[in-house]
Amino acid sequence: MCIPVRISSMMSLRSIVVFATIIVVSLAGALAPSYLSSHLPDPPAQNLDEYQLARRYAGQLLSGGDDGLVAIGHERAIKAAIALVSRGDCFLIGSSRIMTIEPSSLSKIATECSAAGYNLGVSGGGLEDAITFAGLIAGAKSVFFGIDHWTFRYGADDRFMELSSAYHAARCRFRISDCEGSKSLRRIWSSLQNAGGVGREKFRPASNRTEAQASTRKDGSHDYSQQYRHAMQKHWDAAHLTYKLAAPGISARAVEDFMRMVRALRQDGMNVYFLFVPYHPRAAACESIELCLALAEVEKTGKDIAAASGVAWCGSFRSTLNEDDFISDIFADPERLIFTKESCN
Repeated sequence: MCIPVRISSMMSLRSIVVFATIIVVSLAGALAPSYLSSHLPDPPAQNLDEYQLARRYAGQLLSGGDDGLVAIGHERAIKAAIALVSRGDCFLIGSSRIMTIEPSSLSKIATECSAAGYNLGVSGGGLEDAITFAGLIAGAKSVFFGIDHWTFRYGADDRFMELSSAYHAARCRFRISDCEGSKSLRRIWSSLQNAGGVGREKFRPASNRTEAQASTRKDGSHDYSQQYRHAMQKHWDAAHLTYKLAAPGISARAVEDFMRMVRALRQDGMNVYFLFVPYHPRAAACESIELCLALAEVEKTGKDIAAASGVAWCGSFRSTLNEDDFISDIFADPERLIFTKESCN
């Protein structure tokens, strides 16, 4: 065990913070405090073309073959379009660490994921992205949140601003902040859907992609290109040991807001799960003490939140996977990940 002994005392303090937050959230009830001094702007006019493109791409993806389409970028816009038009029963939300997971692989935990599951993971996805995409889904039966060492703090990645209207609409929906000035992204997509005669192009089926091209499967999950997989096989970049590390790694406000979101989803009738996907063995083996401490602290906090919120957590940052079970030094091979009810608590 390479984690310093002081972990245990730190964990006790973290548990106190988490459960103190639980009390605050419970007492707050229906209140909607504002944590932002100002609102981010609605999507500028120049983004409307991207939203139209995303809507068309999602439409062809969901109505096309099982292989999916060649990836074209615009991750957040496309995943938002999938969330809005798919009417799915099961959603997976998180960062690129869960982006390759096919929702059907979660069907032993939630059977609805087998036929109507969608992956809304995006590169660098942080707390703001989790709030955004959770706010876009409606009527789902289950939602899985991929947990990372940066999940329980704000500001880990600013790309959520690409969907700033959806982010503020979600904060309003989950009563994280007041609703003044917020505008639902659904209205923008609805107006774009009714705009005829724009963009009739067909996107390239994944079955015809080159070795250098990645693809988006029909369920929204990502399939890296063969070229990338070959280049990254057994590749190790020490810089990834400091990726998105910051102090403090956990914010009491972020924990409170995450819990508000979870509680609202449960009140809407959704089953909520926290998914701890394994980190690379070299990261889990404490090659970086800072990252090792962050992993231990976040996993403990996530499980405390799950217990307090009455939701299940599945897996662990540490596992029996070895280096051959990873696509790269960050991404576990989804085919080596096995999700069962026995892996959940």
